[in-house]
Amino acid sequence: MTAVNSSAGSVETAPPAAAIIIPAFNASATIGDTLRSVQSCEQIDEIRAVYVCDDASSDDTVEAAKGAWKGAPKLVIERNKENLGERRTVNAAIERLSSEFPWVLILHADDVVKENWIRLYFDRMRIAEPRVASICSSYDCWYPALGRTDPGEDDFTRDLEIISGSQETVLSTLKTGCWWHISGCAIRTDCFREIGGFQPHMPQLGDFEWLLRCLKLGYDIEYIPRTTMLYRMHPKSVSSKSFSRGQDLIERMEIFQKYCNEGYLPRRALRSLKLNTIYTAAKRIAKQLAAGRIQECGNLCSVCWRTLVS
Repeated sequence: MTAVNSSAGSVETAPPAAAIIIPAFNASATIGDTLRSVQSCEQIDEIRAVYVCDDASSDDTVEAAKGAWKGAPKLVIERNKENLGERRTVNAAIERLSSEFPWVLILHADDVVKENWIRLYFDRMRIAEPRVASICSSYDCWYPALGRTDPGEDDFTRDLEIISGSQETVLSTLKTGCWWHISGCAIRTDCFREIGGFQPHMPQLGDFEWLLRCLKLGYDIEYIPRTTMLYRMHPKSVSSKSFSRGQDLIERMEIFQKYCNEGYLPRRALRSLKLNTIYTAAKRIAKQLAAGRIQECGNLCSVCWRTLVS
């Protein structure tokens, strides 16, 4: 991956007009912790508003959010009339707010940010070049049920990294996988309009697909080698559900097929991925059978068949 080092220091300029978007669905058990962590951030007073975008929750998500929030900045609750999914909810929120806010920060309703989150990002928003579409950072993987936290990257010997959008970085990202994470990121809204929104049918690898599209169009990403968030890992997460039915494998095949058709990858790379996909799905089927979850094997068998005939 091609990267350029740049100073990560802040400069004394006016804070950018920015809002926080928190998509939420049946998150009453976690959104209180999320919002309280946001309120504890340094420079929270420089955020113009916090938007909780409720995706037609059937629990007390909205009431929990209102109860957890105290004082400034203003908390705005927006509710979908029907469940649209996280991708459509985020796309619509950015579209609504893009005329008012040059930057938005996105946070999932079950993650918890650290006090440095807003300060580190604002330092970069103030001086980011126009081609910078997003700012991201490292994060800790948090397993609250296990009482365990796996630390991310807090490397104070490393400077800010600017990943320039190019064919080379697209190829590198296809090889290494997604290093950009939507929860905890900042997105420049005018760049987002040109790049386009997140794919609604990709709940698992939508971050990866958007990142590749961003780099392909020549936009840059800034990476801060500091942990700014606790990324909650739990059995009910989108990742866990997608893993059990092979949704991640389906989406990966679609992405690699697209970039193979566009000439970014040779056909042999796609053939290798197909074999790996079938092997991975077969391993998951074996685990589900061993656990007595025969009814869950159908989706994974379908993944094998679709991969063979694609």
